[in-house]
Amino acid sequence: MYESTWKDPRTSLKQEPRNIAGAIGLGAAVDYLNHIGMRKIRLHEQELTRYAIDHLSRIKGISIYGPKDPSQREGVVSFNVGDIHAHDMATLLDEDAICVRSGHHCAQPLMERLGVSATTRASFYLYNTEQEVNRLVESLEKAKKVFSYELDIFRYYPRLLQVPRNKGQITSHGLRRRTPIHYVATLLRYKCSLMETIKSARSSLTVTAARLARHRHQC
Repeated sequence: MYESTWKDPRTSLKQEPRNIAGAIGLGAAVDYLNHIGMRKIRLHEQELTRYAIDHLSRIKGISIYGPKDPSQREGVVSFNVGDIHAHDMATLLDEDAICVRSGHHCAQPLMERLGVSATTRASFYLYNTEQEVNRLVESLEKAKKVFSYELDIFRYYPRLLQVPRNKGQITSHGLRRRTPIHYVATLLRYKCSLMETIKSARSSLTVTAARLARHRHQC
């Protein structure tokens, strides 16, 4: 985004077969949209964007970028939730079959101006519904719960903090701001191990208490 290197223009003048099928497909797509009506599509897009912004704004810790008025924006909503990195969020949403884009979206200067390394971006169009927006909100809440375990896991497993320095800085919550998803998987694995250990310990204590009770009764 800060500089460009251009190829020799002659490299784009190669004689190749024309994309006839692509031209026919484009014509069919134009006919389809004209049949529905571009004004109707735009109104649906605005209403869905308004609905999405309204419901996403209720999520605690979310930051939504851009104007709140749907008439001043297209059918896309970029956001971040707390310290969860956009790539990690996109991966967790993908587990719920929700497709979003994550990263700097070829807009590094804007990311620098906003003071973030990346954002998660949800896009809405003719084929999307309010029910799908509700699923997105529910999945975001689930993602927050996944990352809510981070503090306890780092407290019990401090060695998780011993990762290469170039992977990002430790946040106030203990989780790396730029943590790749395999670190998240590690957190979940240790969380499951910890829960199993606690469950096993409780079961052992219950059995021991029952044995002591029987022995006391016999005495």
